[in-house]
Amino acid sequence: MTLQTIWCPYTDRDLSLDQTSSEHIVPLSLGGSNAFQLPVFHQFNSESAAKIDAKMSNEFAVMFRRSAFNALGHSKAPPTPMLRHGRLGDGRPVQIRFVKNEGIKVFDPRQRRVLKEKELEGLSLEGKFSIERNTRMKFMCKAALSAGYFVYGDYFRANFDHSALRTVMNFDKKGIDPDCKIRLYDEFSVIDNEDREQTAISERFCKGTAGSCIHFLPGEESVGIVFGILGQWIGTLNVPARTDDFDWIGEHDLGHAVLLEGKKLRRLSYRQLAGEHLARLGKDTA
Repeated sequence: MTLQTIWCPYTDRDLSLDQTSSEHIVPLSLGGSNAFQLPVFHQFNSESAAKIDAKMSNEFAVMFRRSAFNALGHSKAPPTPMLRHGRLGDGRPVQIRFVKNEGIKVFDPRQRRVLKEKELEGLSLEGKFSIERNTRMKFMCKAALSAGYFVYGDYFRANFDHSALRTVMNFDKKGIDPDCKIRLYDEFSVIDNEDREQTAISERFCKGTAGSCIHFLPGEESVGIVFGILGQWIGTLNVPARTDDFDWIGEHDLGHAVLLEGKKLRRLSYRQLAGEHLARLGKDTA
């Protein structure tokens, strides 16, 4: 009897089914769907992948998107953006919480209670937060690996430079090989002139999605992979790939889109996606 194996894009290994566990390609906390999962090496799923997803889900700016969409994770806890290291004008350390439909709440960790508005009168309030661009970079490369294999199967394995994606996903302080050919834009990048128009289109399409999305845009020697999380463009990867004999003809000539809206999965051609967005603007379809 032939043992069935499954390729794990995160580890580049062929695994038996009992070595895998199902992973949400986009976690539920970021607008994922149970219909958008892939079996991957269970150890990587429970360790490295979980850490990457958790850091992305709990990032301060992303928490506001989660709050707006009420995007809950496995814990079902309501997403509440928080500045853990705030300070009042009198020097007291506080935590600043942005509670949906209630506004700002100031928590005093020493007294273990939320301060009343009257107690805050006349006091300034400050807080700091940081955003690690590496978090976005790792998350996008991880999602590109699993989403690419989900959408394109063995063609992705044979023709995309998935080894470069793994290198960036596993990035550490030692740095990335200078020969790595993956290009990346995120919300904080200075966009090159030749890429500004397409980036603006991607931002608009992500904003017009009632959830999260991933777009695949073919080029001559690479594929652009666009990531939208809860109605906001977070970045675009440009991944080297052999695309010359891929079936880009017909309605998929412009690429492919995965939409995750209301916990449901929808797949469509990029041409169809563009047509739908143009129709909303009252213009002719693409």
